Amino acid sequence: MADKNFISSEPLFFKIVYGLTFLAFLYVLYEMLFLQAEQQSQPLKLIVLALFGVFFIRKGLSGMRQK
Repeated sequence: MADKNFISSEPLFFKIVYGLTFLAFLYVLYEMLFLQAEQQSQPLKLIVLALFGVFFIRKGLSGMRQK
């Protein structure tokens, strides 16, 4: 039987947050590549960075609990 991965063991709320984080990351990447610096949204970059931080902290804590 396959082991449970990190995403499948998370509650639905965090699965949705991780999905939105990935979509927001793609949008920020689009802004960085195709828009001028004045048109880019700086707060969105900080929000995406913070959400990735939450993801990696929860993933690290999950890994520590399994060991």
